[in-house]
Amino acid sequence: MCDETWDTDYLQRLSAEDTAYVVAQQYVSKLETGNQALRYNSGKPQLSMVDLKCLEPCARVLEYGAKKYARDNWKKGMDVSKIVDSLLRHIGDLQAGKTIDEESGQLIIGHIQCNALFLGNPNNTDDLSKSKDSVNGVNCS
Repeated sequence: MCDETWDTDYLQRLSAEDTAYVVAQQYVSKLETGNQALRYNSGKPQLSMVDLKCLEPCARVLEYGAKKYARDNWKKGMDVSKIVDSLLRHIGDLQAGKTIDEESGQLIIGHIQCNALFLGNPNNTDDLSKSKDSVNGVNCS
């Protein structure tokens, strides 16, 4: 293992325990697979774990939105409160036993998935956390 070249900047950012883990994983990987290229993916999301088939309802709703507004319109960002309102309306529909959205004709679960996706957009305006300390005279802190 003395002939290994390590990304020292990467290893220095890790704790001692994580560094030992990375080194051990690379050593075991080399023993198991022979002479393959090294990949430093420790701590990165394993997106291969996402089942894309489960996200098809979301994609259908995005297609509907592209026709109604414009493709990727949601990426411009919006008020978080509007996303939460829509999300809660669709969750309410699901709780009421509805499976299809009346306006779009798409699965309710697809709308829920889209709203959850939209919440992760860094271009959104977080208008919820700027709320007052009291609402209608009730102390919220």
